[in-house]
Amino acid sequence: MVTSVIIPAAGTGKRFNAQIPKQFTLLNDVPIIVHTLKLFDSNPNIDAIILAVSDEQIERIKLLIAEYAIKKVKEIVIGGSERHFSVQAALETYSAKISDVILVHDAVRPFATHTLIDSIIFVAGESGAVIPVVMPKDTIKQVSGDNTVSLTLNRSELRAAQTPQGFKRDLLMNAYIYAQNNNISTTDDASVVEAAGGTVHTITGEEHNIKITTQLDFILAGHIINNIL
Repeated sequence: MVTSVIIPAAGTGKRFNAQIPKQFTLLNDVPIIVHTLKLFDSNPNIDAIILAVSDEQIERIKLLIAEYAIKKVKEIVIGGSERHFSVQAALETYSAKISDVILVHDAVRPFATHTLIDSIIFVAGESGAVIPVVMPKDTIKQVSGDNTVSLTLNRSELRAAQTPQGFKRDLLMNAYIYAQNNNISTTDDASVVEAAGGTVHTITGEEHNIKITTQLDFILAGHIINNIL
């Protein structure tokens, strides 16, 4: 089974409040994106990495790939202003089209384990679509436009979605065609499959598999890399 992973890395990371895109910020003296790339580069079940980056950062990412001897980056495409544009561009590559299973993973989520990656690959191959999820710790409120609570959601039925998210190739490609034809924009790839009528399965994610979005996340990431992994 041929498996590729798409890593959208074209974002500017405005919420991170840094002078460079957060994926290039140094974590233990290594750019966050390199930690993520090395994770998939070292997994024997990953055949190809497809990167989507901004036009301004393409030379920088090529230098990092060479510097850190990352072997499995087979394609680099120019990403778009939104995540789904980057994934769409990556799906047009040769590496994606010859894959049986395609994973999509956040560039700034460097702490997924090989056990989680392998489980996602297996379940995606069996069921078609799967995502890792964790239960929220806080009570979740639905808030109206006037900042009043309109509904308290049942926490036992809620899950926070992580990546990597895994899909059979044709399921994901057809879902993106559907989304493009119907002007559907979503924040994760499972939502694209859901919008196209597909069923998305879940497996238990990992608490330390955080996405580095804010400066507080970055501090937590330093603790994880130095004390947990």
